[in-house]
Amino acid sequence: YQRRVRTTKGMNVIRLPFKWERLQPSLGSAFDSTYSNALSAAVTGITSRGAYVILDPHNYARYGGTVIGNGVDVSKYTDFWVSLANIYKTNPKVIFGLMNEPNTMSTTLWASNAQAAINAIRNTAKANNLILVPGNAWTGAHSWSQTWYDPVSNAVGMLAVTDPGNNFAFELHQYFDSDYSGTNTGCVSASTCTSVLNDVTNWAKTNNLKLFLGEFAGSNDANCKTCITNVLSFMRTNSDVWIGWTWWAAGPQWGNYLFSLEPSGGTDSFAMDWLDDYFVSLQPPPPTVAVPTLSPTKAPTAAPTPPTTAPPCNALIVFDDDFRNGFTWDYSWATSKGIVASPVKSGTQAISAVLQSYTGLQFRCGSGNCISTSTYTGFSVWLNGGSGGGQILKLVVRKDDVEIGNATFITLSANTWVERKVVWSDLSLTTGNAINVIQVQDNGQGNSANTFYLDNLIVTCSASSNTPAPTPAPLTVAPTSAPANPPTVAPTQANPPTVAPTQANPPTVAPTRVPTTLAPLPPPVAGPSEPRSCASLAVGFSIQSSWGNKGEVGSGMTLQFSINSVAGQPLVTAAQLVLQGTLSGTTYNTWNINLVSGSTWNIPIPSSGLSSSTSLNFGLNVSPRQSLTWIINNISTTAGPCVDSNNNPSQFSLTT
Repeated sequence: YQRRVRTTKGMNVIRLPFKWERLQPSLGSAFDSTYSNALSAAVTGITSRGAYVILDPHNYARYGGTVIGNGVDVSKYTDFWVSLANIYKTNPKVIFGLMNEPNTMSTTLWASNAQAAINAIRNTAKANNLILVPGNAWTGAHSWSQTWYDPVSNAVGMLAVTDPGNNFAFELHQYFDSDYSGTNTGCVSASTCTSVLNDVTNWAKTNNLKLFLGEFAGSNDANCKTCITNVLSFMRTNSDVWIGWTWWAAGPQWGNYLFSLEPSGGTDSFAMDWLDDYFVSLQPPPPTVAVPTLSPTKAPTAAPTPPTTAPPCNALIVFDDDFRNGFTWDYSWATSKGIVASPVKSGTQAISAVLQSYTGLQFRCGSGNCISTSTYTGFSVWLNGGSGGGQILKLVVRKDDVEIGNATFITLSANTWVERKVVWSDLSLTTGNAINVIQVQDNGQGNSANTFYLDNLIVTCSASSNTPAPTPAPLTVAPTSAPANPPTVAPTQANPPTVAPTQANPPTVAPTRVPTTLAPLPPPVAGPSEPRSCASLAVGFSIQSSWGNKGEVGSGMTLQFSINSVAGQPLVTAAQLVLQGTLSGTTYNTWNINLVSGSTWNIPIPSSGLSSSTSLNFGLNVSPRQSLTWIINNISTTAGPCVDSNNNPSQFSLTT
């Protein structure tokens, strides 16, 4: 079903519930390797198809039934999130849902717990991923300003939550049956369905906050259909605060559950027809944009008739307050990088970075043909030298890892914004080239150690058509894996129950919102013949002459490599470097290599292997300049050798 989500339906967010106790069997301990590997396999399966995944510890602000901050020390909760964030922080398509449905506790206590987790994710794990923050009382949208669950309402207590990374939204849940619990058939009136969202929507607008509807659903009848489509239209109309939604629920374990979105026998669920007009296709062009900045839905429209001539081009925004149109960080050798509130050229955020000498900061859109030189005319960017200035940078474009053009260097001045405009002819490019990487590259001779800033990076069209393209929303789907175990209290109750109802599932009544059992996720498949182990090696490179432009001036060049594992993949344990050419030279580090044609060296990878946060950097000083092919092959990982689809040893190669 994941493949269908990616290629047919246009869903682009999966909420993935799991049990904290299964991932971390005891508080403060290492993660269970089998369960963690299974979770990583699910995350990789989703994000590799271009979708986002929300990690959802489905624990109701409890561990083993004990409340965080009232029996479970909050430090154990922050430890859990630091460990989880360290695994997934390099994957921008992973969203951190802090907790499912906190309830029956102090709103102030939960807000404090949430703030501690956010601080740990940002300051300790150094992760920039979008964070979703639920409220108390099952995070019900209809009760956001009510106080039946605590003297302090969510509308008051959750205003204390802030994010140092300014990349978060509040997660709401809302069902539309008679008591808003999600345990009954039928829906309230269609007008009531949207009115219960008014209060929290106005609260978010007043306080300049963002919202995400993490759970909602309705049963199969005409009134519920009108209710749900009205809600989707309401979020589309208020897309300045509503950034997305996920339907509850999907996955084969749900069986005949009244809200299940899972297809049966090749036939779609009833709800698929309701949601279909509000999905956003993941197929380019344009690519799906980053989650934090976009509206959650698109207007239902009929399929367009293909034009007889090419439609007018709209400018493609790479970064403007945040990443857009599917662009995100790519690997780089930046000493530091991040999104900051000051200084900015316009809007509220810009990018800050410090580059190592001869290295680059890359932005990738994923698709190899997302920027066509036949459609676009070039790109522009604003740069600022920060307090120090003196950086010497140039702009480079690539197709995957192959450089296909670069512009002349520009020297930045302190605390001064300057716009750099590039057209394809500046890069010696013609129509028909395909680009998916834009890089800002340091030449090694300026003040590389100084922080510089970047804003408003835009791929341009002709002067008459540079209106930014409207960006589609991060669309939503229900989780594709089975959910976690049920709580012992009913979710999202409109009023405090006189007794704590359970979510047991007697055979004589309709199934409740949470199934009674959970089959464990299957362990990931790995081994010597597993082609996916090839994804465990990331290879970066840059080429710079000792001075000048495009490597055409000077007596030599430096070829630099960086190798590390991809987060969630097996660790790299061995690899070889092969250089083919007629050159001679020596390394500028301690390897003491003589560079001759066909030379092979075993790369000195530590016995512990290379993780996503442990890179091996090395380089070669080459003289004179000639054609050179470098190959990294005989790659082994903790899951076995890296092989291709024909079970042959895999390799990465490039001719420069």
